[in-house]
Amino acid sequence: MFGIGFIIGPLLGGWLGEHWVRAPFLAAALLNGLNFALAFFVLPESRRGQPIAGFKLGQLNPFGSMGWALTMPALLPMMAIFLIMNFVGNMYGTTWVLFSQDAYGWGPFPIGLSFAAFGLFHAGAQIFLTGPVAKWAGERWALIIGFSAEVTSLIILAFATQGWVMFAIMPLFAVGGVGMPALQSLTTAQVDADNQGRLQGVLASIVSLASVFGPLFFSTIYFGVSPTWPGAIWLVGCGVYALALPLMFRLKTRAPAAIPPEARPS
Repeated sequence: MFGIGFIIGPLLGGWLGEHWVRAPFLAAALLNGLNFALAFFVLPESRRGQPIAGFKLGQLNPFGSMGWALTMPALLPMMAIFLIMNFVGNMYGTTWVLFSQDAYGWGPFPIGLSFAAFGLFHAGAQIFLTGPVAKWAGERWALIIGFSAEVTSLIILAFATQGWVMFAIMPLFAVGGVGMPALQSLTTAQVDADNQGRLQGVLASIVSLASVFGPLFFSTIYFGVSPTWPGAIWLVGCGVYALALPLMFRLKTRAPAAIPPEARPS
């Protein structure tokens, strides 16, 4: 679904931006309001009719949930990889538009079209490739394959001098989309049903943390390298990704859920 949003969002934003620079923000606010209404009035309770472990007020403390996750050694490398991947993921939203303008002289519509193509191929890969690749190679290798494809795409893009190359490597970029679903599948296998929501809260906190520091980091680097070589920013992303590679090879395959005693229902 994220990939589908990546298709429609940039196209809609690019089209609205051509008519009025503030229109994309108003459309985003309207769509967020619609999303809230659907979640509040339509979204069903997933655990209805099932016993739920006792709830403690302290579980609302985000730092408490992070501490809970840190007590499970099997989760630590997965959370580190998740942080790195989301940190680098912010590079695209932060620098893609700037790079397209500086390197290729693109305007709002071709930039929106490139985002849409990126989302289209990613959505297709996650729908049609993730399951078969994970079944064929295992979830750990699906993660590594996706990671390798994305890094290769970034290296090609760093040295590309023509805009068509960005579209030509979209299928390779898309293979990178199988990595995150494989990682999330490995991660959720480490906890039982009663703690899945808690784990998702921890992962959402990691996403938020990456969203704070990722744009600051990559925008600072980009404005330093863009006067001489805008494509260097993609190599910086590869360098950050390299931190995750040793962790990926040390990951174990699916294991029984490891729940600390304090997280088990009494």
